Amino acid sequence: MEEQNYLCVSCFQVITNPICPVCFLREVKIWLKEQSVSEKTKQKVTEELTNVLNNLAEKPADTNCILCGSRNVSLCMYCLIWKTNRIIKKYTSNKKAVENFEEIFNYNS
Repeated sequence: MEEQNYLCVSCFQVITNPICPVCFLREVKIWLKEQSVSEKTKQKVTEELTNVLNNLAEKPADTNCILCGSRNVSLCMYCLIWKTNRIIKKYTSNKKAVENFEEIFNYNS
């Protein structure tokens, strides 16, 4: 019998509300366009997040994305948003943008 991977590869909790890396990145890019941060910051955040998400796409996963149906959801939303929040904080000192991200993506640190 084949092992099924419904657990987050970071926190090992069951993945609920699964969003694949491609759909999540699309949402973050839309959010970034609306922020008062430099284009360089937007580019750096997008590049680093893309690298993180590409690494996740290589992990085996049996959970389908609720938006596109893809089968490459290996990180829960909390861990995905936590990683993204750290990347955003790394490249910007704009506290308003960070707070906006946390509010929009429902992240409680």
